[in-house]
Amino acid sequence: MREIQSACAGLAGHQESYISDAALLIADADLRRDAEYENKIINMEASLSTMSAKLKVKIADNRRLMAQNNKFRDMLFGPSSEKSDDKDDKPDTGDADPADPVPRGGKPNLDGAAATPDDKPKKKRGLRGRQKIDIPQHLPRDRRVIEPINGTTCTCGCGMRKIGEQIIERLTYKPAEVRVIEEHYPKYTCRTCDRFVQAPVPKRAFDYTRFDDRMIAGLAVGKFADFLPNYRQEEIFKRAGIKFHRSTMGRLMTQAVDALVPLHEALDADLKSGSKLFMDETIMPQLLPGNGRTKTCWAWALCRDDRRWLGNAPPGVTFRFCQSRKGEHAEEILEGYNGTLQVDGYSGYDLLP
Repeated sequence: MREIQSACAGLAGHQESYISDAALLIADADLRRDAEYENKIINMEASLSTMSAKLKVKIADNRRLMAQNNKFRDMLFGPSSEKSDDKDDKPDTGDADPADPVPRGGKPNLDGAAATPDDKPKKKRGLRGRQKIDIPQHLPRDRRVIEPINGTTCTCGCGMRKIGEQIIERLTYKPAEVRVIEEHYPKYTCRTCDRFVQAPVPKRAFDYTRFDDRMIAGLAVGKFADFLPNYRQEEIFKRAGIKFHRSTMGRLMTQAVDALVPLHEALDADLKSGSKLFMDETIMPQLLPGNGRTKTCWAWALCRDDRRWLGNAPPGVTFRFCQSRKGEHAEEILEGYNGTLQVDGYSGYDLLP
């Protein structure tokens, strides 16, 4: 570059005008090239600095997201108790803490002698080995007497006397049995006074249906307590040869919910009559038909449990389904309650008086 510029400077004083003009053009082009090269270097350095800053931001965001992921994983799959048995699992090295007057794994003697180890070893958490099967006494029992092949007659022809027996208990299982209740209503008439008599249909919780109350209650327990969707219960009935469509189950569940509304209101009023309640909310997804997605909704729980404090009121809980987590739902649920409410730090409860 310097050689080109020095050569152009030498040719600029040439006696031929076109040579001097060419030298000036070459020198000017060389200067512009140097300026453009310097600008490219500056732009590349600025670009590298920007990319380095963005990379550092991405690394920081990645670390933050990994920390949140680890925290949520511990909350979801970690132990439910905050207690730890790390001290019990650590081996005893024999080095006593100088600040601890009692060595680990032993008790001091009254005469100042060396401490002796505990007689009872510490029980490990969890159950090991084969566990005992407890068979409750209230279960129905089928008594079977299994006699010897030859009966009570000995091979010599004499009769034998019973001196005792051995009892072996075995748990068995009988699948749910679907039965049909066939009600007959005889019709009677009197030929003398021309009077007709027939017994009325007994009152049921669900009228105008061919399904018994116990059938509807069993469907509700399977769906809401055992978490069996309607399509799974439909497959269960198919194995018994019964065609019971899930749409019919959904209609019966709607009737069951409508029948339980007064019970829910009575339980809610009983909870609000106390002096202390607990309240919390949790996520409950709601299906959106036709979209293949779910909407995040909330289930608000109102609870009373005074068993640890030897309270007289029995424990109870009611749930309220809401579309959002706004504090106005808490005000609506707690309408008419004047006692003490224990909640977490959610700001939605700040609207309560």
